[in-house]
This record gives sequence, C-alpha cells and structure tokens, in this order.
Amino acid sequence: MDVGVGTSGPKLLVIERLLRDRVGIWDQIAQERDLGQLTGSMLASSAIALACYGAVLGASHSVLQALLSAVKLPLLFGITLAICLPTLYLFNLIFGARLSMMQAVTLIMVCITVIAVLSLAFAPISLFFLISADNYPFFKLLNVAVLVVTSKDLLPDEKALLKRKMASLVSKKEASLDHFARIVGRVLGN
Repeated sequence: MDVGVGTSGPKLLVIERLLRDRVGIWDQIAQERDLGQLTGSMLASSAIALACYGAVLGASHSVLQALLSAVKLPLLFGITLAICLPTLYLFNLIFGARLSMMQAVTLIMVCITVIAVLSLAFAPISLFFLISADNYPFFKLLNVAVLVVTSKDLLPDEKALLKRKMASLVSKKEASLDHFARIVGRVLGN
C-alpha cells in the first residue's frame, strides 16, 4: 500500500512529510486540498504504527495477547477520534473557527499520526526491557511513560506555528469568551 502524499517536491511518506513539511501540511489543510488522500494516508500509517506498538505491549503476556493488543490500540485511538470529533467540531464553531468537518478530522489525524509514529519509535526500547527485565510493573510504567511523552506538549516553535495557522482559520470577531457565554446563555434560556 502506498501511504505517500505528494508535495510540490518529491513524494514523501506521510509521516516524513508531517515531520519535515509542517507548513505545507497546514496550508493543504487550510486550502482543503486532497484532504481525503492525506487523511487516508495518516489513518493507514497510524494504524500500522499503533498495531506494532500494541503488539509490543501485549507481548509481555502471550502471543495471543500481542495479537489482540495489536488490534486494540489502533481501535482505541479510532474510537477516541469518533467520540471526541463532534465535540471538538462544535466547540470550534462556537469559538468562530471556519473549519470544515474534514479539516477537523485531518487536524486530529495529524496528532494521532505523530503520536503513533513516536510510540513506534519507542517500541525497540520497550521490547529491550521486556526481554531483559522480568518486571511487569516496570514494563507497564515504562509504556505509560512512553505514551505520555509522545502525546506531551508541543515544542515552543510548534506552538507558535499552531497558533499562527489556527488564527488564520478563526474569525477574530466571533472568537471570544463573551461570544461563547452569549451562546450558552441563549441555549440555557438566560
């Protein structure tokens, strides 16, 4: 399966593009250009990466558990996406964002894909400790730490990029706490 996504230059794997061409990804999302292909590539990449990391997690118990965990971890992230997407989308609308549903899905998939691939990068470390240390509580703590680290706050330059690019998608006159309070007041009948 080809999970590459073309840019103006050479064709890159989607994760390579996420790490090397953040501005290009943001521009593609803002312009709603080929979002279906981009999202599909990210979905495939993150499913594979999460399945591999899930297999490492389950390997501490048995081969069957490794296979089940390889299925469960991608499902966990997918179900989380399905549960949180409507709320995220509606709050973006309330705060004045001009995101389409597909743009919201793509933005969430960017985050999931980065977390998935960073988790996969830690898989050899987890596997090393699984093989070399017979200490399940430590192994569990190590993997919780890996998932926390991979989903931790963005670096300062990434926060600045996120703030600049999201500002271009939000209508300034509507994006305020007062606007949100008025909407909530109308909904509650106050």
